[in-house]
Amino acid sequence: MPRPVLRKTFTVPGASCSTCISFVTSDRIWVSGGGIDLFLIDSTGNILHHRTDNQSISSQTVSLAGELIYIDLDSNLCLLCKDNKTKITLTKKSEFWEPSEIFCSQFSGNLLLLMKKDPQYSQLFAPYYKESKVIRFKGIKEKDQTFQFHDKGCLLYYDPEHITENRNGDIIVSDRLSYLSFERSFLVVIDRNGRYRFSYYGSQYDPRLELDMWGICTDALSNILIANQNPSTVHMINKDGKFLSLLLTTEHGLSGPCGLSYDDKSHLLWVRSIKDNRLCVYRYIERQNHSV
Repeated sequence: MPRPVLRKTFTVPGASCSTCISFVTSDRIWVSGGGIDLFLIDSTGNILHHRTDNQSISSQTVSLAGELIYIDLDSNLCLLCKDNKTKITLTKKSEFWEPSEIFCSQFSGNLLLLMKKDPQYSQLFAPYYKESKVIRFKGIKEKDQTFQFHDKGCLLYYDPEHITENRNGDIIVSDRLSYLSFERSFLVVIDRNGRYRFSYYGSQYDPRLELDMWGICTDALSNILIANQNPSTVHMINKDGKFLSLLLTTEHGLSGPCGLSYDDKSHLLWVRSIKDNRLCVYRYIERQNHSV
């Protein structure tokens, strides 16, 4: 695989805390500004539209129809129509479960919703578990399946943070275990039917491979990419969990990656750097080499 090339870098004024990057097209990208701001930008960083919602945006994605879907601070699931004005509330916060992360697959059209149970209603007594589940929807409304338990009966997740889907239908979740002074990040991967496939822990023996995940995505080759905050790296593993490389490091201009997204149309990887408030765009896959 060719060495990644930094194609461009820029900042979006007002988007100082952005971790969400969602493609409408290769030249129309939604980025969250932290708090209540949403920015629609072009591929050079020019602001095409700025929207201020009355609630903070905690997670966002774009449907196959090109509509922005996001979770607001009140844990409502909202849809912004293509006119960028009309807001529709798809679901309201339930009494027990709160949505925490959302992802719409550009491969299948499935909507994946990561949910956590309000601790006061949880039946779990272990202090390091936050009762969680993944709900998959057909389109954006019809509930398809719920994934909460390992096929051996135990819970799949401790305290999940990010979610994405691969071309082969695998559901990939970044998880975190925190107990007393111990804390560790890892990936949990299940297949499209909810069967556990593998977990990826990085390496506690090599400081470069320790995980502190702040974002995940997949590319056109079904590789899984992990934005790692400390140290500043992007891990690349294949669809079966085998470590392939440190795709990006500080040598590539990386500085505290806190979100990343791969555009399947242009085959460019967008990375948000929190330490210097930049969006960096890399190419490492040539168009003729993108078949799975």
